[in-house]
Amino acid sequence: MRKKECVQEKPLIGKSCKGDSSLIAHNLPADDTEGHVKAKENMTKFLKDKSTSSVAEERRNSAIIMGRVAAGDALAMHEVVEQHLRASVSLAYRFLRDEQESQDVSQEAFLRLWRQASSWREEAKISTWLYRVTVNLCLDRLRKQKRKQTYELPESIVDTSNNPATTLEKKDEEKKHLQILERCLHKLSDHHRTVLTLFVFEKHSLKKTAMVMQISERAAESLLRRAREKISLLLHSEQGFSSLSFLA
Repeated sequence: MRKKECVQEKPLIGKSCKGDSSLIAHNLPADDTEGHVKAKENMTKFLKDKSTSSVAEERRNSAIIMGRVAAGDALAMHEVVEQHLRASVSLAYRFLRDEQESQDVSQEAFLRLWRQASSWREEAKISTWLYRVTVNLCLDRLRKQKRKQTYELPESIVDTSNNPATTLEKKDEEKKHLQILERCLHKLSDHHRTVLTLFVFEKHSLKKTAMVMQISERAAESLLRRAREKISLLLHSEQGFSSLSFLA
């Protein structure tokens, strides 16, 4: 029986008839940078198109349900409240730190939404609209009452290990850090405080933060950078506050 000859005209990538993997480098282009760049561009375009499609769908859904609200459909308004109430109350609580006031602000935001139904713009999104109104109502209330805005301490500031030997010490440290953070945040302008609340504490994307604040993404990015710089300087001036990783 004749021994089967090895066909070498079109060797498999990474494998010859002898199992030699050295052909990988031989068969691949010497410089595949262009291919990688093209693949990255295609992926970026895909993600952008997917995001745009998602936003467009949310706008369509918002227009449909707000049309039902405008027509007097009580069930439609109930659906809106069910879907967005928790997020609205949570955001209000970030500013006001009072459950009852947070609920009052959210009720006012939904009342304004209901009144807006008949003149709803098709390009608007319910979630963004509610966030914007909730933030503005909170800032108005804080200005009128001249109360300090408080925040929950980001987990990255203090190690939350459950070691019994250090629990009490860590609680004291956390309380101290929280007091310093609240004091420094209160020294910021409304815009700087708001952009940090939305992006850092509520963990919204830069795009949504910009939409809520009704500014461009570039303006939001610039505002966030200045807010980080200001809060960093304020925190650095405080003794006993060393971790700023939550601002990253």
